[in-house]
Amino acid sequence: MRKFAAFAVFVFATVLFALPAPAWAVEHKGINVNGVDIVADDDHIVACGNGTAKYDPTTGVLTLTNAKITKGTGYITTQCGIESGRDMSLNIVLVGENTTILPISATSGDSADGTCGDITISGPGSLEVTSSQVAPNAINAYNSLTIKDGARVTVRTESSCAINAQNGSVNIINGAHVEATSAGDYGFAVSALQPSGDTKDNDIVVSGKGTYLKASSAKAAVNADNPTLYAGNDLVLEDGAVI
Repeated sequence: MRKFAAFAVFVFATVLFALPAPAWAVEHKGINVNGVDIVADDDHIVACGNGTAKYDPTTGVLTLTNAKITKGTGYITTQCGIESGRDMSLNIVLVGENTTILPISATSGDSADGTCGDITISGPGSLEVTSSQVAPNAINAYNSLTIKDGARVTVRTESSCAINAQNGSVNIINGAHVEATSAGDYGFAVSALQPSGDTKDNDIVVSGKGTYLKASSAKAAVNADNPTLYAGNDLVLEDGAVI
């Protein structure tokens, strides 16, 4: 039943990322933040409420400083507060208190070394994500997703998965504090899917002293076949971390 559930979710996720061939033939190397392609922007700074998002083209780091994200655009999907093009990953550093009412998504990556389509979120600041959209998931990585280094991340979704790695692992490490809630009829709180035939590690890893994960799912409360945490392979809790 567990593998069947994984396959069903994979089919649903595949549909979300499907586009006609002409659209996929175009390179997407931008990052949309609060309605603006911050990579193409002249100074790589986007106003987000009273805060800012700043992109460093040398390091590829996107720094959110007291950002309030309320506007959505997207390359592959629509209405994402932050979304990378399919030839990019997201490396987000949090400073101060940051919020978005729209999902954060790293779309499909085609690089030979598989480095695109990842999301990394690090501290020392905080991020609150609230989403009522069915797709994409509130924080959705096409490959792996890592939250680390004291980042404080709270995610609540009404209709989808709160935190999802579509083709890789979810890593909550090095003192990160994460709270993930899926309040709708569909979706795990945290999921690391393993598509049919995939041989990669698809784990949920919670590791390191001071690391904390709190998760809840409305679906899991009424259906044992839809757990709060879903790992295609292993759930790893180690080195003093707490779930």
